[in-house]
Amino acid sequence: MHFWLDSVLPKLRGGYYEPSYVFFKNFPVSNITNSKIIEAVKSVLNLNKQMENVKLETQRNQIHHAITHTEKKIDAYVYELYDLNEKEIELVEQI
Repeated sequence: MHFWLDSVLPKLRGGYYEPSYVFFKNFPVSNITNSKIIEAVKSVLNLNKQMENVKLETQRNQIHHAITHTEKKIDAYVYELYDLNEKEIELVEQI
């Protein structure tokens, strides 16, 4: 999302974007019916809730690692959903 906003919307003073229908009418929104993505997002949300109650640093590190791993899976699913090639993926990840 950030990549698209940064590359399409004009910036105003102070670094703010100019949201306008002209720019959003062709916004590439996909119908996310992929159960893999939905389950992965639910997993990240649950892990974040667990993180709130954990006090031990080792447990926090384990949960953080699981969150990072799951976020990478979500990225891969989204890249597949939008049929991005390797160069496009690389560009998105650089931003």
